[in-house]
Amino acid sequence: MNNLFKITILFLVILSLFSCADQPERLLPKSVSKKPEKENCVLESIYRGGEHGFGYSFEYNKENRMTRIFEFADFDSISYVNNLPFKAINTNNSLYQILFEYNNAKLLSGVKFEGKDGQGRPFSYFTKYTTNTLNQITRVELSLSTFETPFIANITYDKKGNILKITSPNNGREITLVENLQFDDKSNPFAETYSDKILMYFIIYSAATGGNNLTFFVNKNNLIKSRINTPDGVVETKFEYEYSKDGLPLKSQINHNGGRMTEKSEETYTYKCQ
Repeated sequence: MNNLFKITILFLVILSLFSCADQPERLLPKSVSKKPEKENCVLESIYRGGEHGFGYSFEYNKENRMTRIFEFADFDSISYVNNLPFKAINTNNSLYQILFEYNNAKLLSGVKFEGKDGQGRPFSYFTKYTTNTLNQITRVELSLSTFETPFIANITYDKKGNILKITSPNNGREITLVENLQFDDKSNPFAETYSDKILMYFIIYSAATGGNNLTFFVNKNNLIKSRINTPDGVVETKFEYEYSKDGLPLKSQINHNGGRMTEKSEETYTYKCQ
């Protein structure tokens, strides 16, 4: 009887072991280390020293669209309708305003400068934009009191959305005003702030009258090397950057060479992150 009982117990143990082997393995939950999320940072200020230096600071709405630009002569406040720039004003000068106009596809078709001059006489100038299906401005017909007839500029881009060239027709051929030769692979802090739409007229004006390259307001990456056609000849400019851990430019050393201009300057950037 005892032997039969022992045999029965042994049989049940063996059966139990085979039964357990058929069950799927139950894994304990593993601890997963969550990768820290990248901070959402917007450019708070940019300052460039040297003879051709400048300094601007900025504010944005919740969609990261630029709403204030301080120390800029033309205007300092931008309002939006349906998340598109509608009007820019100078809060210290109520004599004029800049209105942004759109076509039926809601692509920017031009900007209108209207107001009164220092003698109280009304003025109105319309700058026409041609915008492609990628929402890039490819042609500007700049109309301002500075020009007797509209100044025409054509703009070409690379596949990433960086400006490669700004040219202007002259006696049947295209004159190159600005040529961007090389970019880094980091994001330009102005990208997606709508600064390209807000300030394109000023970029063209600066290239046409002063030989300045302000395409950083448009480019998706940061400029490393460019050539600019100035009244004194062609100037080549090179940038060397210091970056944050997230790849944002913190500082750049700038070298201008050519024409009558040999200058070194430093550009610094500050950010507001959340």
